[in-house]
Amino acid sequence: MAQFQGDDSNSTDLVVKYTLETDGEWGPYLYCNPVNASDEITGPWHCQVELTASSGGGPPPPQCAAANFSTYGSYCWKGLGKPTTVNGLSEGDCCSKAGQEGITKWNYLSATKECQLFKLAFTTEPCKGGVLGYKEAGPPSTPPCNCSRVHKTVGKENLTVSLSGYKGSHPAGGEWYSHPAAGQCLDGHYVGDGSGCTWRVVAMDRVINATCMYGHLDANVVNNDPSCFRGCPQPTNVTSDCYLQCYTKATERMSKDELAAPWDTAFAKTDRAQGGCPTVGGTL
Repeated sequence: MAQFQGDDSNSTDLVVKYTLETDGEWGPYLYCNPVNASDEITGPWHCQVELTASSGGGPPPPQCAAANFSTYGSYCWKGLGKPTTVNGLSEGDCCSKAGQEGITKWNYLSATKECQLFKLAFTTEPCKGGVLGYKEAGPPSTPPCNCSRVHKTVGKENLTVSLSGYKGSHPAGGEWYSHPAAGQCLDGHYVGDGSGCTWRVVAMDRVINATCMYGHLDANVVNNDPSCFRGCPQPTNVTSDCYLQCYTKATERMSKDELAAPWDTAFAKTDRAQGGCPTVGGTL
């Protein structure tokens, strides 16, 4: 999201590889994480959006929380094609409009009272006086489980390419996990010791700079279709529309193994020249 700047050359963000142990009794991925399992109000599937400052510097309007939108001040989305623009709205009205239209990403420009609704947007840029809205997922209409264990079990979601071949926003596929804090093994406990914990951190294997990882990932995509990127007015401008269009087309053609290769190599090797990334931290 906007607060992760791994593709900025001056970024200090890190990517960490952990070895985890779980009990293997997978639950649903928790889009709406339980806040407190013992509280009957906030316990079962309470959705708490990550609201930050709005464009005016104060807290976001209540309509944003009601529509389950997170907001990020001073950043705006960039997308393919022009967004649908609605003028004369307040920031709260923009949230409401996006919710009504089924839009998950939008910008609000306070100076012009302009609400921009995106069908497809996947990168951000600094935007003075602006705010972006983001909605990953709403609460499930039918909770998959209301038992107490759902607050402890490790959730898993399959992001693999669908049978129709559509890759969507997860072209590399794979698995996405959620690890509820209530299920973590602490104070010497381990999975299967009778304590009821469901997962523990075995080791922190490698810590690398996100800039290194991003560099190898981008170079891998560019090398898949270099002629397309060379044809852009600014071939190395990763935020330009032309670059992003080439990037999207390349990832749509590439296989899951091709997309994941730089990720695996970055952790397996420490030599940048060989596609690896130097270790910048220790281990647990």
